Amino acid sequence: MSLLDPRLPYEKELIDREEREAKKNGLIFKDFPMASIFDHQVFNDYSQEEKKAVGFLKHLDAPAYVHCYLGKHRVVHVRDALRRAGVPASYWTPAGSETEYWDLVDRLSDARREFSRGNDGKVLEILKPIKVEDVDVAYLRGWSNYRLGLYSQAAEDFEAGLKLDPRNLRNLEGLGFCYLQQGNPVLAQRQFNLVLEQSPNNEEALVGQGLAFLRLQNKAAAERIFRQVLAIDPGNAEVEGYLKRAEAE
Repeated sequence: MSLLDPRLPYEKELIDREEREAKKNGLIFKDFPMASIFDHQVFNDYSQEEKKAVGFLKHLDAPAYVHCYLGKHRVVHVRDALRRAGVPASYWTPAGSETEYWDLVDRLSDARREFSRGNDGKVLEILKPIKVEDVDVAYLRGWSNYRLGLYSQAAEDFEAGLKLDPRNLRNLEGLGFCYLQQGNPVLAQRQFNLVLEQSPNNEEALVGQGLAFLRLQNKAAAERIFRQVLAIDPGNAEVEGYLKRAEAE
């Protein structure tokens, strides 16, 4: 969702390029032109377009990426209008100021990079100063603590993320695996079921379900699920190992 304005030549070029890339990748592209230069409105229909953008987002049951030229003023206006309209917080950055917003963006980018490298302690260090509530922060903290073996803390992180967005798949999965580690396969299954209701072929949730069935001594159900995962992802060595374990028990 773009707030760029085709009446500004340099923005029109970006809109055209973005629309081509969106179509190429199967994404829905929407443009609500809100021309401004350093937060000074250029055209008289700025407020009207802002209302259209908010109206579109209010009824959107899917993730949306909203941007303008610099990612500052126009986006912040839409975010604030969403807040006034009572839209759930998962639809905008919870940062209270531009400084806080950019600090959040920078830290999340750094944290994701370190997370992909397996530097979990570094991830937690980067995210420590962040005070605002954010589903991605919760997810990164949760999985970093999980990989460090801090399952109780990880569960708290995932629960914090689910308070913001109860349907967030990554935090639902994470909490399910925490319950497994804490010896509660029944609660784990509930979490994985919530994921599979939204994403029936989610491999991580299916694997979690299979492991939960193993803990519950339901070998047949575990084997069935592990075979289902291998049908989706043939040659998955980890799941092949789980299947052999189920067959041996």
